[in-house]
Amino acid sequence: MTLRLFNPSHDECLASGSPHYTPSQTARQMDEVHLPGWLCLSDITDEWLWQQGGWDNIEQVVPWGWDARLVHQLRRRGCPDRLLPTTEQLDTIRHLSSRQTAVRILPMLTDKFQSWWVEGVYDNPNHDLNPDTLLYKSPWSCSGRGVFTYNEARIRKVLREQGGIEVEPLYDRVADFAMEFRCHRGHVEFLGYSTMLNNGYHGGNLVMADEQHLALLTQYVSEEEVQNIRTLLIYALSREIAPHYSGPLGVDQMVVRHPQDGYQLHPCVEINLRHTMGHVAIDQRCQE
Repeated sequence: MTLRLFNPSHDECLASGSPHYTPSQTARQMDEVHLPGWLCLSDITDEWLWQQGGWDNIEQVVPWGWDARLVHQLRRRGCPDRLLPTTEQLDTIRHLSSRQTAVRILPMLTDKFQSWWVEGVYDNPNHDLNPDTLLYKSPWSCSGRGVFTYNEARIRKVLREQGGIEVEPLYDRVADFAMEFRCHRGHVEFLGYSTMLNNGYHGGNLVMADEQHLALLTQYVSEEEVQNIRTLLIYALSREIAPHYSGPLGVDQMVVRHPQDGYQLHPCVEINLRHTMGHVAIDQRCQE
């Protein structure tokens, strides 16, 4: 059998990097949410294992996302190493999950949008822009909680604790979308589009066919542009991520309003090397 584990505190645990990290109260509450078809870590009890016939009857563990804390917790429950990633694989996942990866990939997709990666002592990466017109993003964070406007003390804290920070212009966001993929044996497979409901927090994903997602997207930008971005993303992900990672990933995107150029699609706001609610929506769509 395949054991699917929902651990939405994954991003917070990545930020820590420690197998002994204790997630925040909010994250722990999220970890107890029961997603259809997924188990929580607390469900993996001795009784449950006995009912399944033990770890020998489990062929694969598929978590929301792999991190050092989850591996530590599974080992405490007797999970054998054959079902777990190695320390080197965990380090690679954490490194590639940093927002630094999105900063590196964005120029491969477009020259219409900018982002910068800052390390060490903070300095404005673009002195033509007022710091108050910039957005600051922690390398690892959950559900937008690491995204903030200019705050010098907080910037210094992120640099001190996480080693770097992403900086980008503050765009006039109109709508949120994503493209969902899977990496396997060095190849990238496109799974589908995703449309997100966002009112300052993640409000869910629409379950519908790709044609319907495209219909929403093409209210703002041409289908040709969307398909071109999808092709470029597959190329960039094949080059930068697929040689080092196997599993699901999602690329968050957004439509922004530009005073002179109208609507534009930001092709790479964030890259998540884990399952996303977009993957869940695609799975539900396929089961209908």
